[in-house]
Amino acid sequence: MLAVFQTGFAYSQEMEEKNVDVGDFVVFGKCTGKNQYKFIDKYKKSRVVDTAATYDTASGEGFYAYFFSEGDFDPSKLPGTYKGKQFKIISLEVFTDKNTKEDRRVLFIKLEDKNAIAWVEFDKAIESGELIIP
Repeated sequence: MLAVFQTGFAYSQEMEEKNVDVGDFVVFGKCTGKNQYKFIDKYKKSRVVDTAATYDTASGEGFYAYFFSEGDFDPSKLPGTYKGKQFKIISLEVFTDKNTKEDRRVLFIKLEDKNAIAWVEFDKAIESGELIIP
């Protein structure tokens, strides 16, 4: 059974329990969709609103509201060209699935473009090999 910790996520990889937290690096693994990831989305902010809003970069707290509260977005599946690339975790969130009422653990990862992030369905991405924690 996987558990959510106050500052990070615990997960099992290769029969070993590990923790992942804001500031850690991840690698995009195999692409299980057709030339795109199945459990990783890319959100690019196409209209950036000039606002004084911020979030705690050390803990990632407030990132979701900071990024998604204002502006326009171009969502898509993360393309397979990201395979093997390493990026930093900027936030962790736990959402409640509207249909199943179960927890959905999500990582937000900063991509090269300052206005783009990856939304990673953590458990499914780990289980499928789309996400690797080095």
